[in-house]
Amino acid sequence: RAFAMTTPPTVPRPNDPCTFSNLQAVEFSHLSLELEVDFEASILKGVAKWQLTLLQPATSVVLDTRGLSVSAVMVLGAAAAFAMGSEHPALGTPMTIELPDVARAPGSNLEISIAYATTPASSALGWLPPAQTAGKVHPYVFSQCQAIHARALLPCADAPAAKFTYDATLIVPSWAVGLMSAVRAGSSAAPGGRTAYAFQQAVPIPSYLLALAVGQLESREIGPRSAVWAEPSVVEAAA
Repeated sequence: RAFAMTTPPTVPRPNDPCTFSNLQAVEFSHLSLELEVDFEASILKGVAKWQLTLLQPATSVVLDTRGLSVSAVMVLGAAAAFAMGSEHPALGTPMTIELPDVARAPGSNLEISIAYATTPASSALGWLPPAQTAGKVHPYVFSQCQAIHARALLPCADAPAAKFTYDATLIVPSWAVGLMSAVRAGSSAAPGGRTAYAFQQAVPIPSYLLALAVGQLESREIGPRSAVWAEPSVVEAAA
């Protein structure tokens, strides 16, 4: 498969002791994320697709993970070998993805696709049963990735120096609304009577600003370009 070459920047990246990722060799530019919300299992499952450029010669890309179940990896559309390293109690587990020989030179533009699922114990997600919500009818889930918990939400370079734009699709139950740290780009019907919400984030962000919330939510406008979201029973008070 053909791939483009670009001239990599020459500004050195700072060393970050809180990430396993090889940021000195790789620049992450865009994320395409598709996630299904499974309230019964208290997990998210889907695919994270990264667009990146090699800044230095590299035989692999290393990402941060914590408690993720990775089922498959593709590089430039072909199945790729990957390995999970030793788990660190605070930093999680490094994930090393092998690159093909034709895509190891500086300036190589790559697409890496990772199929995975979170776990119920994800440190990035808070799963609330109906009893813990205002309405007491439906469950609720929200994320908190700061400071280094994005690696428990998706495989990523979990460091402030790695900024990226993203687009996302969030598939939720029919009774729920999905929100993310991005501009909503519409919704559509999904299999199983669910709803798929689309999002676009054109401003590059670090991984800790990636966020989502899913529940029985309504919004009220509080300004010309802003709104507040909350459960129906409390949204008026919140506005």
